[in-house]
Amino acid sequence: MVNQNLLTAFVALTTLAVLIQTGILIGLYIVSNKAGKQMDTATRQAHGLMSGMANTLALRLEAISETMAEYGASSRKTLDHLENRLEQTEADWHTRLSRWSRRGGVNA
Repeated sequence: MVNQNLLTAFVALTTLAVLIQTGILIGLYIVSNKAGKQMDTATRQAHGLMSGMANTLALRLEAISETMAEYGASSRKTLDHLENRLEQTEADWHTRLSRWSRRGGVNA
């Protein structure tokens, strides 16, 4: 038959190994649970920061857009005024040139 002391020692060692593995699994569960909570906290903080930054960025872009629209309108007005002046100047030159051509040239 099997030696009773040897069988008892084997069962005790197997029990000890199972208890150690159970402890390791419980430790891994606790560590992963803490890490998950920290990740949730970090994610909430990052979301809060990003949403605040997104709002700020949206407001800035809106202000820049309005400024660019005003600048565009002002530039368009200035260019229209310049175009009108150039057309008037061109018309004046044509008038002068036609007068000069009728006179036969420039008087010295």
